[in-house]
Amino acid sequence: MEQLIRPLRNERRHYRRLCIFGTHVGMSATLQFRHGNDANYSLIFATCFSIVAQNVCRIIITRLIMSNPAFARCAPFVVYMVFIGIEQALRYLGGKGVIPVSESSLLYLYPVKVMVVAALLIFCVRRCDELSFRDLRNLPVTAASIVAGLVVFILWINMDWTFGSGGPPPGYDPYLVQGAGGRTALIAIRIAGASLVVPLMEELFWRSFLLRYLIKNEFTSVPVGAFTWGSFAVVAVLFGLEHHFIIAGVMAGVAYNLLAVYTRSIAQCVLSHAVTNLVLGIYVLTTGRWQFW
Repeated sequence: MEQLIRPLRNERRHYRRLCIFGTHVGMSATLQFRHGNDANYSLIFATCFSIVAQNVCRIIITRLIMSNPAFARCAPFVVYMVFIGIEQALRYLGGKGVIPVSESSLLYLYPVKVMVVAALLIFCVRRCDELSFRDLRNLPVTAASIVAGLVVFILWINMDWTFGSGGPPPGYDPYLVQGAGGRTALIAIRIAGASLVVPLMEELFWRSFLLRYLIKNEFTSVPVGAFTWGSFAVVAVLFGLEHHFIIAGVMAGVAYNLLAVYTRSIAQCVLSHAVTNLVLGIYVLTTGRWQFW
């Protein structure tokens, strides 16, 4: 019994610290707003949401993650998508003139998003027994995963096609922010988020959970890399629909699915995905093609 209670105590302690930090950030943002910095509207909204999310996570961690294996693999992804919804809502309201939100102020939502999702991942990963980074010790397979990540990157930047009247996405342009210090911080957080947080979050959801869940509801009994045409196709298509460049997204979904089938390792999929995002980030910074971010 003590072995079960001790992890919960540790998790509660970590979340108390996160909530204290979130509250401090929220008070700082509010003080800035009171001094007339209207551009911090989005930062205030994002900070308030992060405080709520951290407190909610503290509750659901103890009640759900211990009893529901799907939660550990889905929760980080769901929270990330909620943040994207908030960003789109803020952009829409700003465009309609309801609230004074600029594209530069929306950039500050990303650090909050990454902080919340990373904190949730810390606790969720412990419950994902199929994720073992010891798999990366198999050097030939690891080399193949790296090559696959590079191939996805090369194809991605040459498949920037959109459908209908939708033009290129605005992307994440840190040079909209005045001041070298803030700009450098945003770039560093964006690179870290895209190459560390996002690959882990997405691979746990798409390849660890959904790819197996579509085969059998009790997905933990399905080995990683199990193949059926239906699950393979559905995950590839949905992965593509998650991204603005849908065709490129489907291509990447197929590639990472194949890698999961070939390696039977979530860690190898995370590595390949991380390589793609890291090299893409470097490419964006050197070319200024912000639509890829």
